[in-house]
Amino acid sequence: MSRSADHRAWGLAAVALGLSLLLILALYHTTTLYLGGLWLQWAWEGMGDYGHGPLVVLMSAYMIYTKREVLAHLAPCPSLGALVAVIAFSLLWIIAELASVQLLQPAMILMLVISVVWALLGRRIAMALLLPVMFIGFALPGWELLLPTLQVITAESAYWLTRAAAIPAYMEDFMVTLPSGRISIAPACSGLRYLLAGVTLGVFYGYLYYSKPSQRLVVVLMIASAAILANILRVFIVIYFAWQTNMQHPYVEDHVYLGWYLFGGLMLLLLVIDHFVSARTSPQESTSEAVDYERGGNCGYSQSQRLVVYLATAALIALGPATVWYVSGEAHADREWATELPVGMGDWQGPVASNDTWMPVYHGAIPQRGVYRRRDTAVYLYTGYYPRQTHGAELVNELNSIPVNYNYISVNSISDGNDWRVMRSVEYQSEQLDDPVMEAELVTITGRKRLVWYRYHVAGRYTTGAYRTKLLQVAGLLTGRPASAVIAMATDIDNDVQTARAQLADFMHTMEQPLARTFEGKGSGE
Repeated sequence: MSRSADHRAWGLAAVALGLSLLLILALYHTTTLYLGGLWLQWAWEGMGDYGHGPLVVLMSAYMIYTKREVLAHLAPCPSLGALVAVIAFSLLWIIAELASVQLLQPAMILMLVISVVWALLGRRIAMALLLPVMFIGFALPGWELLLPTLQVITAESAYWLTRAAAIPAYMEDFMVTLPSGRISIAPACSGLRYLLAGVTLGVFYGYLYYSKPSQRLVVVLMIASAAILANILRVFIVIYFAWQTNMQHPYVEDHVYLGWYLFGGLMLLLLVIDHFVSARTSPQESTSEAVDYERGGNCGYSQSQRLVVYLATAALIALGPATVWYVSGEAHADREWATELPVGMGDWQGPVASNDTWMPVYHGAIPQRGVYRRRDTAVYLYTGYYPRQTHGAELVNELNSIPVNYNYISVNSISDGNDWRVMRSVEYQSEQLDDPVMEAELVTITGRKRLVWYRYHVAGRYTTGAYRTKLLQVAGLLTGRPASAVIAMATDIDNDVQTARAQLADFMHTMEQPLARTFEGKGSGE
């Protein structure tokens, strides 16, 4: 292919790629707006794990810029096989959107972008741009899956340092108890922000200054280890100052900046060491290597054939949003939404109004609360009903909770005895019920204990798992049963857990069918 032909091919391909990316931003706006809000959360709330998102996009653009000499010697050539990938990731986005799995949607958009680049420009160019484009993944949600592991590493390591320093303390369920108070090491204290920032910087630095994958891996591992160490030291320092000052040191309550000081110091130290010790090599391919990489024949597509591939790609991009629009419109058309708690059956009397302090949080749900009584036993019932689900108003959402949860290292200084904290949460199978429930044991600072059973009602079925619930929601949309609900019931633990379980099992067994009929009445499509 001649140089002029190369320029014409690049011009047409660049226009097609630019329009395709704009089409993705416009048609997949629910995901792109969610991602933009996540990235800008720090601006108006001063928090968020993904405030570095815009910076990551700029870093990705720079990584692509460094490939300009290689790209100049590559001729764009459409790939029909890549259209299969475009279809696949569009379908996966459809499932994630219908099931309101926000953590999965941005990842599918990123993979869709890579597939579109592959379809419009060809495999070799897509491979050359793979790492710079995939780099944006460090700004996408989903890294929260590391929180439990990081929490254990942080808590166990910080507690080991505490014992090594002869500080009188013991730890139970991530709660460090000192003579003068208690400090909770919650999931948000796991150091995910430092680790994510460190790995992002490590990959970027390794890409710019090293060529061998093994060298880049060593850089990333070193910086990731430093990030984890910085967070462990942060927690230990907070515990130490809390012990020395009877919980009065400012770091006991405000410790976020302390972590960034430690993280920044360790990063600077590693950069200095790397500058004087490592033999860095340029990662960029030479011009001759770039020529050998692609040259070797005509693309084989005429200009009209290229246009057909470009139009087919645009049509497949629109497949996902069009499908979601159609399915959602059919599922929610001409339906009335209403629900109320059923009248008690058997020996259970109710419901009556509840002024109890226990109040689950389910954003966007239609809530109902009431108390049912049988002789001296009281069961507190909560239902959260979703006739339809939208972003931020979902049945399964990390912001929803049965009790009150703590999100940061903090002194356990609850002002009154009415706030509930989770002691444990497990899946439990009762002999009296066909389906399992989630069981949570709650406690207040005054020692009052309560047992909670809860599960979801989706597409006419009971379920507990988050992933099973999401899949059932997709099935419900496709079969005209879009409504879903959470059903939670609680009773005080006056004697022992087994007695409380027996009371909840009897109530659930008695009221199971009336509750199911409540949610399957209106809005089920039947």
